[in-house]
Amino acid sequence: MARLYSVVDRESWRPFFFPVFTCGVALVLSTPAARELHDLAGGALFSALPIFVTVYTFVLCLFGLTLGAASAERREVGARLLIALGLRVALGGFLCLPFLVFALALSPGRLGALGLVALWTAVVTLIFAIMSRLLEETTRRAAPAGLLARYAAFLACSLVPLAGMPILSPLSAPRLLLDGVSSAQAAIAFGVPGALLGLFALLALRLRGDVRA
Repeated sequence: MARLYSVVDRESWRPFFFPVFTCGVALVLSTPAARELHDLAGGALFSALPIFVTVYTFVLCLFGLTLGAASAERREVGARLLIALGLRVALGGFLCLPFLVFALALSPGRLGALGLVALWTAVVTLIFAIMSRLLEETTRRAAPAGLLARYAAFLACSLVPLAGMPILSPLSAPRLLLDGVSSAQAAIAFGVPGALLGLFALLALRLRGDVRA
């Protein structure tokens, strides 16, 4: 009998360390000195918040690539694949949630903006996780090809939108969402990733294979 997939076990917990550690370091480096906090000096109370949210989104998207590759090694397929990846992405976001809460405490009035950043990041991270799983499946006969394909796709998705639609790039979307966007921009920011997520989910459901016990 096939074993139910575990969200985290002795083999799959390591990727979670990367986003937690990196977001923690980014938040520490972005936080103003205690004197500035006390005296409200240096302009905005948390002037480096855009840097932090950019790092937050970027590292979680990389985390999604890692989850997809790990899922391919476990030969996860079908609906269980989507559930497992969804739960792991949610767990990664939950582990990084304290950093967002701390950022919110230093930047009051940004709850809605930070909520949009967290939601957009979760959707795009799941897209990259499924995309990575699909690329690994199509290149499984040539191990280096899967690695190159998923990072090439990640760079393309990060850099190409900067030329004309930065609201879709993990490098610029967090800053734009934080500063506030129009209804049209918000529709694009969530509509395009939502459509891609649906497409990739359908492709993932078509995967077939033996589940490793």
